[in-house]
Amino acid sequence: MIYNNSPQFGAIQGIFSLLQQRDIDQVNPQLLYYFFYEFLPNIPVTILANPALLAKHIKDFYTARGSEASFRILFQILFNDYIKFYYPKTDMMVLDSGIWSVDTVIRTTTTNNTSLYIGRQIIGLNSQATANIENVLQITYGTTIVSEIYISNIMGIFIVGEPVNVTIGNTTYSEIVYGIVTGINITNPGTGYNYGDIIPIEGSNQTALYSVNVTGGTFVGRVVPTGTTATTIQLSSMAASANGYYDNMEITIIDGTGEGQTNIINSYDGSTQIATLNSALNIVPDITSHYSINLGQIQTVMPLDFGFNYTTVTNANFSSIGNGDAIGTINIGAMGNYAGHYVNNSGFLDEKYLQDDYYYQNFSYVLRTHESVSQYFDVVKKLLHPVGLILFGDFLIEGNPFYRQQHNISITIFEDDGGEFTYYINPFTGNDSNNGLTPETAWLTTTNADALTLTGSQSIGYYYNRKYELYRSLGMTADQTELIASIVTETADKF
Repeated sequence: MIYNNSPQFGAIQGIFSLLQQRDIDQVNPQLLYYFFYEFLPNIPVTILANPALLAKHIKDFYTARGSEASFRILFQILFNDYIKFYYPKTDMMVLDSGIWSVDTVIRTTTTNNTSLYIGRQIIGLNSQATANIENVLQITYGTTIVSEIYISNIMGIFIVGEPVNVTIGNTTYSEIVYGIVTGINITNPGTGYNYGDIIPIEGSNQTALYSVNVTGGTFVGRVVPTGTTATTIQLSSMAASANGYYDNMEITIIDGTGEGQTNIINSYDGSTQIATLNSALNIVPDITSHYSINLGQIQTVMPLDFGFNYTTVTNANFSSIGNGDAIGTINIGAMGNYAGHYVNNSGFLDEKYLQDDYYYQNFSYVLRTHESVSQYFDVVKKLLHPVGLILFGDFLIEGNPFYRQQHNISITIFEDDGGEFTYYINPFTGNDSNNGLTPETAWLTTTNADALTLTGSQSIGYYYNRKYELYRSLGMTADQTELIASIVTETADKF
């Protein structure tokens, strides 16, 4: 028979074994069961972990409840498996949640190993300006190495040519601030410029580079039908009289006959005000049509390379791009700002999901593991699940294949004569083994439970839900045993 009560000890034996029973490493398995009943009521007893070891560290487990670490411990205990966490809110679009950042830099000499400055404070000796150093890039221009220092929490304004100090431990390191091109003042926007056109700026040592960021300006007029064909458009009398003024500019029919057609002006004759197109129009415009020409006037520019060691204000060179007629003067300073950028993508719908108040919300989390949700849902809800959150589960298929057959459940059967018999049940197939075999040997020699013939007073059972359950005893047949299928199923599910 299988006992549900305390172990069979005589009074004298119980007294002499009292100290032993206090040692959790030596305590009788049935007494350890009562400890589980008291302190681990929601942890299934069909665990892979050493029960005594788990009992000794259960306080640490409960202390970490609700944290990712506690989930990892639980899955190691129950399944000897790892888990991954996923929070749907990380892929949820939140309106106006994009973080815009503008990087501010100064450029200095590289007298020392400036990469060591990261995370330190930099101080201008003349300006008394201070800032935190976020990053350092060392850029080589010919034989000169320039340090581009990214700074934040800036107090004051650094000055061109001043020494700056960085203290590391008891050592202070010094560099000199270079003059850089901090911007371009556009005094004549010119025409014919496109986004991305490169603007070189000559300096004493190195050419700084800017690019056209925004263009604008339009010339709108009515089509003159006299000189208009499929490949030419005669502009209104207000058009420019200079030859080539609109060359390479984009022209669009904005209303009337042929509305919506766009083309490029290949050449322009100022005397006749006729623009020759790059390709033929499908529909020839007439007197009802109006056009709009994108003049390509420079509105804003952005820095690509601030250069270094600039001391004298000069003009930017626009001659090699567009119509070459833009004019602008450079600004020289110590601190430059790169074009802004988003540091996250939470505000971009094409990479995110809309909030649905169920899966995609701030209070949902997903456990990704090799187990089906039904096998751990109840245990997680009772032991670890934080109040106010919603749990989801994903089946993990990456990494090494996971086989449940690798695990054994060890069952100890106590018989009438006090003997103990250990059996091993395969939770995947429901097979068991004869008494006395090691787990490895039993695994190789399992026989189908329904076909197993018991001898003597042997019984086979399992320890589940804090009690021993009968699995099969002498004389039982498959038809007479109602527990076989349910026990195998429950054991596999809870394991």
